[in-house]
Amino acid sequence: MYPTLCKVEYWDNNQTRIDNCLIYADSFVEAAQKIEEYYGKEIESLSIQMFDVGVWRVDDATAARIVESLE
Repeated sequence: MYPTLCKVEYWDNNQTRIDNCLIYADSFVEAAQKIEEYYGKEIESLSIQMFDVGVWRVDDATAARIVESLE
């Protein structure tokens, strides 16, 4: 599985929203399927970038924002 960064533009309550997501996937097709399962069929656009890295390094501020967004 590859760490995969996705940018999703979707409809929510009659307005367009944009999210950035980090998922794990084996292919672009699998990544798109995971995003569609999560967001439903209201996706306007989707950008997928897959990376072949074992460790993602982030600074303290980024790590804190990630933890905050998951709580």
